[in-house]
Amino acid sequence: MNAERVREAIRSLGSVPIGITDSESWSDVMSHPDVRDYLASCVTEEGFDASGVGILGMSRLAEENAEGVVPGGQLRKYGYVVVAISVGGNAVALSSSDGRVYWADHSSFSDDVEISYEDHETGEWRYSRWSAANVQKALVHLSDSIEEFFINLIAGRLEERLNELD
Repeated sequence: MNAERVREAIRSLGSVPIGITDSESWSDVMSHPDVRDYLASCVTEEGFDASGVGILGMSRLAEENAEGVVPGGQLRKYGYVVVAISVGGNAVALSSSDGRVYWADHSSFSDDVEISYEDHETGEWRYSRWSAANVQKALVHLSDSIEEFFINLIAGRLEERLNELD
């Protein structure tokens, strides 16, 4: 990931990227270099809005990914870090295993026993026990590249797609 390109885009909105200050508390989701680069150098103090979602600043990032918080706290156990929240309470999450960007509907992850999600191929609702494979099935893939995702997000090119999901 070209983190400088993402930081430049963030600056264009009038925000100042500084990165997280406590990398040790985020070590569980920093195994992918692109996730690590985003967290270490692109997070802002206050956060900002882009393409209709709120990009989390330093304190909200910690709050939304804390244990017990839906969906961030549950997803973090499976290697995802929530970096943005929609008006509807849904989330944009980065995967520390593959460096991709996903949409997480908060209602899919609100139960401690099972995950509920609409099957992307059949349109039927599925109810599955918590597992890494089932979490993956419940997420909606947004981008293979964290860098390109944020460039497009900041440029306002993802608002229509994210509104459809919300």
